[in-house]
Amino acid sequence: MKLKGKGFIDLGTEKIYEILRNPNFSLAFAEIRESKLHLHRRSTELYLVCDGEGVLFLNKSKIRIRKGDVIKVSPNTPHKVVSKGWVKLFVVSYPPWNKGDHILLE
Repeated sequence: MKLKGKGFIDLGTEKIYEILRNPNFSLAFAEIRESKLHLHRRSTELYLVCDGEGVLFLNKSKIRIRKGDVIKVSPNTPHKVVSKGWVKLFVVSYPPWNKGDHILLE
């Protein structure tokens, strides 16, 4: 898949392509094998799973995710995705994602 966007972050087990950013929200496409546990103090995230399957650790719950799922992650909610393969998803963040609001917990 070829994507044109504003930025690309490759963390090895996470690849994130920023597609759109405006004052109200940001849109990214992510390929995740395992993300680090984190939270956002201000932003709400919507995950739209396009392909693959895995587990979303959301607060103290484990939620099985797969193609077609839409999940809302509220502010101040610890979360991470783990998969044996790659989960591909769109992430809508509002207000827009920013580094200062991304708090690593592990």
